Amino acid sequence: MIRGVGDPLIAAYARCYLCRVGVLVAPSIRDHLMPCFHDLLLTFTSQIGTETVQTALTVQRTSVPHYLVLYAPALDWVLSCLAHNASETLLDSVLQVCLLLVGRSIGRSID
Repeated sequence: MIRGVGDPLIAAYARCYLCRVGVLVAPSIRDHLMPCFHDLLLTFTSQIGTETVQTALTVQRTSVPHYLVLYAPALDWVLSCLAHNASETLLDSVLQVCLLLVGRSIGRSID
């Protein structure tokens, strides 16, 4: 359901809430955490440069660097939930996802 949220910043915090409630309700079940993290990064990297987001930033008189800072707590929370008692294998896969998505994002900005 979160994938249908149009504003990437609101979607990021909705994912935080999903992680929080999931950990509270069923602490041993962690299957939802990696998809939340992956979707947060994918939404972030694919939508930040869109015309819709740029227009919203202009209307709100917000700079891109200031807007990006607003993502930090959401990313921090999802990563904290994901890394808590995680195996080394899971942490390696998190790192690989980050490197893959950041590499794609950098490649798009160079083109």
